[in-house]
Amino acid sequence: EARALYAWWQAHRSVSPEISARSARLVTEGPISLPPFTADELAAPIEALRRRRDAADALQSDGRFQQSLDILTSVVGQVGDHTDARLQLALSALAADELSVAAAQLGALESCLPESHTELGVLRTELETAFEGLIQGRPTVEHARVARDVGMALGRPEQARVLLDKLLDEQPHFVGYLREMAMWHLSQGQNDDAVGLLADAVRQDPENPALQVELARILAWVGRYEEAWAQVDELDPLVRDSAVVRTLRAFIELWRGDRDTAFERVAVLHRQGVLAEEGEDIWAHLN
Repeated sequence: EARALYAWWQAHRSVSPEISARSARLVTEGPISLPPFTADELAAPIEALRRRRDAADALQSDGRFQQSLDILTSVVGQVGDHTDARLQLALSALAADELSVAAAQLGALESCLPESHTELGVLRTELETAFEGLIQGRPTVEHARVARDVGMALGRPEQARVLLDKLLDEQPHFVGYLREMAMWHLSQGQNDDAVGLLADAVRQDPENPALQVELARILAWVGRYEEAWAQVDELDPLVRDSAVVRTLRAFIELWRGDRDTAFERVAVLHRQGVLAEEGEDIWAHLN
């Protein structure tokens, strides 16, 4: 078991505290001798994690919520199976009013903590209260996005849709609202409805390039890459040459398996300093 854990650690150089502690015990208490496989080496991630979480606590106490959140997001990204780190991230996100981040942790926490857990109860109650405020307040596109995320986490997706319906009743061709409704359909596995929503909007407002780009994006998300590519090709040349659309092309190439071409496209945008925000994820992934 110790050898298997060590091989895993050597491959990833990143382990959860639970694995670190288990590995260290096997080496220090068991009859196993693996020279580089030392208790100190394997205990190091525990100490590093503790220091980072302490730093996040200090920042939060000082009212620097976003910086605290950035540290904890990084911690959970590295050791996602650590329940205490997830809970700390969720509660810190609540303090920073980042409800989508808090909601994203709820499902994982509920699967491993008892319903009677005090802080888990606080998290769910706070999200329930925030959700009620979102669906009853003055709707905005940001409220719709957060309501979708929180509603999904709470198992109340239909109520989140009510808010989206209100928004689209007011401005049926507003791209931000259509995007959020399309994402709602995708979250429910209703891919054809998501595509149909944007396709209908494009037919009704064919001169709106933002709608055309959004349709291409949705087509790519649901795996209809050739249709997405064709939709991009139909764009006005000036729109087609924008950083957003060039980044979208890179996404399509990456998703359909053309990794080298995607990398070349993103590298050019990166050198030019015009890489769209979502393209930074591709850049990090391909590097």
